Amino acid sequence: MPLTKTKYFTLLLLLVLGMDMSAQQGAFNMNHNLGLNQFAKVDSLPLDQTLRPKKATLLAAVLPGSGQIYNKKYWKAPIVWGGMALCVYFISDNTKNYNTYSTAYIAELDGDPNTVNTTEFNVVQLDQLQETYRRWRDLSYVSLAAVYLLQMLDANVDAHLFYFDVNEDLSMHLTPWLNPNMSRSAGLSLNFNF
Repeated sequence: MPLTKTKYFTLLLLLVLGMDMSAQQGAFNMNHNLGLNQFAKVDSLPLDQTLRPKKATLLAAVLPGSGQIYNKKYWKAPIVWGGMALCVYFISDNTKNYNTYSTAYIAELDGDPNTVNTTEFNVVQLDQLQETYRRWRDLSYVSLAAVYLLQMLDANVDAHLFYFDVNEDLSMHLTPWLNPNMSRSAGLSLNFNF
């Protein structure tokens, strides 16, 4: 039984949504001191204030751009929408041009006087044009899928790294170094500060 495009897309979407996209395993510790089989959540924020990567990914899968809004990266949502709209525009334009040149190509080859080539191109040029626009249309579909998957990945990664500490204490310094014990040695010192 051949898969139609809709069934294929639905199956792919279910597979992506079914994957566990978490990058951290820990956050639960076994409490051995009490001898109980209890798990304690190790986190400085209450659970209702933390972003959940699965929720961000699911939101982005259902409505592109909503994962970015959930992660409070509001400026990314218009970029996602613009990228998807641009891909849809190119799909539409390339499909229209492909159909135009394909119809003209068939009109040139069918030998029927009732069908006329309304373009100024010959058979060889029409064949090249229809193949070019078919290839561009297919690449536009691939681009749309790539934008869709990348915005889901972006929402997931942003949710994981939302509370990541990036303060000014994280730095690297490169300084010249002279060895006082040896008369002719010099070098560079690389210092990491955390």
